[in-house]
Amino acid sequence: MTENATDRQDQNSPDRMRRPFLLKVLIWGFVIWSLLGWLRFGRGIGDRALIFELLSPAVLGYLLFSGLVWGAGGMIMVWGLLRRASWSPVLIWIAGALFPVLYWFERLVLWKDVAARANWPFMLVLTLVWLGLAAWTGRSQRVRDFFTTSEKDN
Repeated sequence: MTENATDRQDQNSPDRMRRPFLLKVLIWGFVIWSLLGWLRFGRGIGDRALIFELLSPAVLGYLLFSGLVWGAGGMIMVWGLLRRASWSPVLIWIAGALFPVLYWFERLVLWKDVAARANWPFMLVLTLVWLGLAAWTGRSQRVRDFFTTSEKDN
C-alpha cells in the first residue's frame, strides 16, 4: 500500500477523534459573529454618505473599526478552532466574552433610539446562552482532549 492510501485509510478509521458537538456549535456562533461584523463593515462603506449626513464622521469610523474587529476576530476564531490551533482553547474564553461585552457596550452607551431597546430581555437571554455555551465548551474535558491530542495520534 502506498503512503497516500494509508493516510486516507487512517483518516477514515473509527479511532479518529471527531470534533465535539459543543465545539461545532461554538464554531457556528463565531461564524455568525464574523458575518455580522463583515456586514457592518460593508454597510458602513456602502452607506457612508447617509452616515455623514445624519451622524458624525466618528460614528462611521467606529462602525468600520468595530466591523473589522468583529469580522476578523470571528474568522480568526473559526480558523483556529477548525485547525485545532493550540491557542484556540484560551481564546474561547476571551473571544466568547469580548463579543457580548462589545455588543452590550454599544447597546447601552451608543444606541439612542428607545424603540431599539425594546427587545432587551431576549438579547439578554441570548447573551447568557452564548456565554454559557462558551464557558461550557471551554471547560469541557472532551474539548480539551480534542485540542491536546494531535492529528497524527489519530
